[in-house]
Amino acid sequence: MDKPAPILIDNAEEWEADQILDYRRQDNRHEFLVHWKVYERADDSWEPIENLDHSLELIQEYWDANHPAEPTPQITSHYIKASWEPIEVASTPCTANDCPDNFWEPHDDE
Repeated sequence: MDKPAPILIDNAEEWEADQILDYRRQDNRHEFLVHWKVYERADDSWEPIENLDHSLELIQEYWDANHPAEPTPQITSHYIKASWEPIEVASTPCTANDCPDNFWEPHDDE
């Protein structure tokens, strides 16, 4: 079976979570065992809550069913999901002719 391609959300590749299976604290971070839609159980993975910001309803459903007396974990400012986007950079060649003749001389404010 071919695995589905990721979907683009806010210019980032994401896969759709189908179910939250378990919870753990790893290095003081909230992590959830995620079963991915259309994937096999062998592809389930532990994901930090910061990676699941579009699956908060699934997290709430899991939490209500398995930890009803405890507050639901939240995304905290301690760990921010990092994303990288290439940016266009202007590249203007630098030549020795661009430098004024008095560039290295001390500046006098008087």
